[in-house]
Amino acid sequence: MSNRSNYSAAEWRLLADTPLAAAAAVALADEGGGEREAAAIVTGWRSAAVAFADTELIRDLVATMDPQDRANQEQPASQRPASPDAIRDEAVELCMTAVDLLAQRTSPDEQAAYTAFVMQIAAQVAEAASESGPFNFTNRVSSSERSALREIAAALRLRE
Repeated sequence: MSNRSNYSAAEWRLLADTPLAAAAAVALADEGGGEREAAAIVTGWRSAAVAFADTELIRDLVATMDPQDRANQEQPASQRPASPDAIRDEAVELCMTAVDLLAQRTSPDEQAAYTAFVMQIAAQVAEAASESGPFNFTNRVSSSERSALREIAAALRLRE
């Protein structure tokens, strides 16, 4: 099993940023949600400590890189991607880079746990806000969010 000591500071930040970027890409895929989706990112991150308690890598990430604490240290606006498409592109790139890194450093089981961790957080964000569908039926996940989830899953090299 790997932990924080197996990664440089930049690699560790990559592994922490990837699930947050994936969640942001899903949150921005569709209008609406806002506070509920933001809260789902933090809740999803913290619930991972329980869901993935047997994976040291994720336990270390959850313990050291809490998104609510990190929000106080945000990048200046000029360094952030400007559009939802740019955020989605960045999330996809981070997912691919993180999977490549983990393929070199961890077991297939630990890599699978990490990709499940990323998808769990992204899915919780997608389900956080109900979207109105045709005939005013309420959909838990919009088609734009489903599309973002599929792109994230593909970048993580998950099969549907």
